Amino acid sequence: MTIFQSIDFSLNIKRYDICKPFNKKTIYTAIGSRGIIFAKNNVYNHSIKSNGSFYKQCSLRIISCPSCMINLRFKDVDLKCTNNANETDLICNSMCIFEPPYLARSLKCVNNSTVKNSTFHYKSLTSQINLNFINRDPYHNHVFSAEYLITRNIQLAEIKPEFNSANILFGGYVSTPFFPMSYPDDLTFEQVINCKVYNECFIHLIFLDFQISEESIVEFYDSNRKRLGVIGGITFRPPVIISSGPVLYIKFFANAGSSTGYKAQYSFVRGNVKSSVLKPNTNCGGFVENKGGAITMMQMVEEFEPNVLFDCIWLFRISHKHNLKSQNLYMKVITLKDLVESNLVIREGRTSNGRLLQWFNGSHCTELDVAIEIGYYVRLTGTFNSSSRLEIAYSVFAQSSNPTTAALPLISYI
Repeated sequence: MTIFQSIDFSLNIKRYDICKPFNKKTIYTAIGSRGIIFAKNNVYNHSIKSNGSFYKQCSLRIISCPSCMINLRFKDVDLKCTNNANETDLICNSMCIFEPPYLARSLKCVNNSTVKNSTFHYKSLTSQINLNFINRDPYHNHVFSAEYLITRNIQLAEIKPEFNSANILFGGYVSTPFFPMSYPDDLTFEQVINCKVYNECFIHLIFLDFQISEESIVEFYDSNRKRLGVIGGITFRPPVIISSGPVLYIKFFANAGSSTGYKAQYSFVRGNVKSSVLKPNTNCGGFVENKGGAITMMQMVEEFEPNVLFDCIWLFRISHKHNLKSQNLYMKVITLKDLVESNLVIREGRTSNGRLLQWFNGSHCTELDVAIEIGYYVRLTGTFNSSSRLEIAYSVFAQSSNPTTAALPLISYI
């Protein structure tokens, strides 16, 4: 992790003993701040449980600026593990790190059994981290030291793609921190996608989720730092973004708003690729809020026109006036025919991270239902010709009723 090589620790930097009584429990920092956190000697008060076991927990929080990230480098780690008195369980001293309020998603705990070469690194995605030293076995020597350095929140995706015979290569995903959990309302960060090998390589970005607050914005910059566009939260889904060179910059500003966030897929492209493949028609889909109806796509292409590749997303979020407890949302694919290389994905919930649902069992379409407050995420990719058709029926129903008996008016969302 070369980011620490520029630190001169001979300077008068701040040092914090995480377990020292009356020591600071919160450190406020800014860009360029640096210091050392350590646990050296077990000379402070601790708890002895009734069964004779030992337990102590020491905590420290680091808070930085909204556009900052926290880089930690642990070294000289000696978080030992020993058997308990009965030699039935392994007792370990551990260091746990998490980013509030993302405890479940960000928690990382380490001890001697998980640390190699007595060192490990942690880079935060947000501007706050909590460090918890869990001391279950008394120690009398140095346990760990951690250097922290505060830098701008820049998330790098640098990959050396191996194209082989293909001119389009899947790269990965970028998202707001801990998507689909809501991002902080003061969050600011930058993402850099870099194709490191080929100068003629460029970046292809398509959004799978875009549920940011109306106040929040996302900016896109080309390899030469020229702005390609800016998208706000009032947009259902941004258009496909394509860089002219090997680097694409994404900047996010929460602007006092908070919401689910975004998730996008990036790919690396080289050579000549059809424009229709790189830029599918994404001017389709949207929010579905009625209590019953159908999604229909038919006659999307005239008889003598060339085929068109569509990439559509629908999010089912039934209006609160129809959203009653103990009600479910029924869905069934009625027709999907004459599409070239089509892929229809239906997920539980309203993000691409939801559980995949099996809408086709090999011989016929199956009926789906989920709780009304959960909803569906539906994505269709496929090439349409003049005879291609899609029909999906849906209806809100009480659990005691039969959804197939309800009248389903035909409503088109394209």
